[in-house]
Amino acid sequence: MRSAIFLAAAILAGPLACGDSAPGQPWTSTSLTTNPTMPGSTSSSSSSGEDSTSTSTSTSTSTSTSSGSETTLAPPPDMPGFDTLEPVPEGCEKIDLLFVLWDGGSSDAGAQAEAREWAEEDAARMIGLADAISAEAANYDLHLMVTTITPDFTTTGDKLCGLDCDPITMPCDEVPEHVCMESWEECDWAVGSGVVFPRGTGASNKLCPTTDGRRFARSQDPQFPEAIDCLLRVGRSGTGEGYVATTPMAALKPEMVADGGCNAGFLRDDAMLVVVIVSMSAGGGDTGTPAEWAENLLALKGGYEDGVVLVMLTNGIPPEPQCGDFPTKLRTFAELVPHHVLGCVTAPDFTPFVTAAVDKIDAVCDQFIPPG
Repeated sequence: MRSAIFLAAAILAGPLACGDSAPGQPWTSTSLTTNPTMPGSTSSSSSSGEDSTSTSTSTSTSTSTSSGSETTLAPPPDMPGFDTLEPVPEGCEKIDLLFVLWDGGSSDAGAQAEAREWAEEDAARMIGLADAISAEAANYDLHLMVTTITPDFTTTGDKLCGLDCDPITMPCDEVPEHVCMESWEECDWAVGSGVVFPRGTGASNKLCPTTDGRRFARSQDPQFPEAIDCLLRVGRSGTGEGYVATTPMAALKPEMVADGGCNAGFLRDDAMLVVVIVSMSAGGGDTGTPAEWAENLLALKGGYEDGVVLVMLTNGIPPEPQCGDFPTKLRTFAELVPHHVLGCVTAPDFTPFVTAAVDKIDAVCDQFIPPG
């Protein structure tokens, strides 16, 4: 088995607590942007379903002349022999890796220590998974982006610290690591926008070192390992309504990944898409059905099944007894995507899940045929 997987095993073992927020009422913000552009730009968009038609025409001509018992076949001019034809390219050389992570928090001051412990365990496991994929994809061009299920920039740390939090000289007693700040940028509030400044309990609480202001990290960036470590520490201070199953589509819709969009440049036509979702259940903001979610996810790659792998950590996944074995909307969503991996979000050891995920990504990558 791959060395990268075994190297990650130590940090992937141990209990994970993920699910409903700790006791206390979360502070809810109603601000929400679903179709933002980068600050300073304006855009309008409309979409309609259009059939795409591709037509190819092949014409060949042969001429034969016969005289007596002899027949001569004259090949068309400039027709190459079979030994000179280039093979159809297969295998992905690029991977776009999107993490959709649970970050639900609590406004109860007494719950912050436990939330911090959960956040550290969550981050260690996701960093282990990302490291294993990165090591396996050492020769690939990798994009990695992280978004959370609660899009609000405001956190429970902001409420807990309130007016007692001075961003320069006075740490907040309830959440000492919390960075007090405000943002009016659309992309800091948009559903699916890449997170670059995780804040709150157990979060990085700093601007992550992505390059050129991007909301994702690239494998060729000089600080790629540091960026991964920072981006995946999303903490447990999220507020507002949750979006889980629909977040990948919000993050990767055309107006978000086009020039001027919040996630501009992340999604590439010639890259395989890998989506990792970590959540106990679908979010209250999710609309639609699992079948619609699966169809919309595949549509991001033009319906090409070998272009998408969905990795889902959720509830109701056997054989872990604490996870149960029952249908959920997220489980059904994953099972409707042809290439998927399911894992129990509360499993004591993530190593088998990481192994299965890397194996699946490898296998689908070998089948991937870039367009064009």
